[in-house]
Amino acid sequence: MPGMLLHIDGSKHRWLNDDRWYDLIVILDDATSEIYYAQLVEEESTRTVMAGLREVIETHGTVLLRCTATGGAIFFLTAKEGEKVDKHRLTQVGRAMKETGGTDDRGLFAAGAGQKFGAKLRDLARGACPQELRLAGINGIAEANRFLREQYITEFNSKFRVPAARKKAQHFGEPAGRT
Repeated sequence: MPGMLLHIDGSKHRWLNDDRWYDLIVILDDATSEIYYAQLVEEESTRTVMAGLREVIETHGTVLLRCTATGGAIFFLTAKEGEKVDKHRLTQVGRAMKETGGTDDRGLFAAGAGQKFGAKLRDLARGACPQELRLAGINGIAEANRFLREQYITEFNSKFRVPAARKKAQHFGEPAGRT
C-alpha cells in the first residue's frame, strides 16, 4: 500500500559533471516506486534528511509503518564509520520517526530491501540525472534542485511509477501543510 514502506537514500556523486561532490537525498515509496522527495545537498546529515521527511509528511501525510535506509546510519548509531549499525541506539532521525508515530524502532531497517533499492536508484540516477543536468546547462546546486522538483521527479514518476497492489494509503494522518 502507498505509504507503508519508504526508502531513504543519500548518494554521493559528481552530479553536476565537474569535480564537486554532492549527496542526492531521495525518498521513494516502495509500493509505487514514486519519488516523493529528491534534493541535492552538500552533505547528507540529520538536517537534510529531516527536511526531506518533513516535506513528505507535509505533502503526503504522516508517514509509514516501515522505513529503510541503505546501511541504516540515518536511523541507528555506528561506533565507527563503515561499521555495522547498533540497532539498539537510535540517531536523531530514528528517534524523530519513533516519537512522531511514523514508525517504531522495529520499523526502521538498515539493510535488505533498502540496500537493493539504493543500488538500483543510484545506478538509474547516476546514469540519467547527471546527463539531464548537463543537457539543461545546470551547474549550480540551487538550479539543480529547481530542475529536480520542476522536471526530473515528474518525468521519473511518469516513467517508473506503478500501481500499488493495494490502493488504501497507509498514512496515519492527513498532510500537515506548511506552517
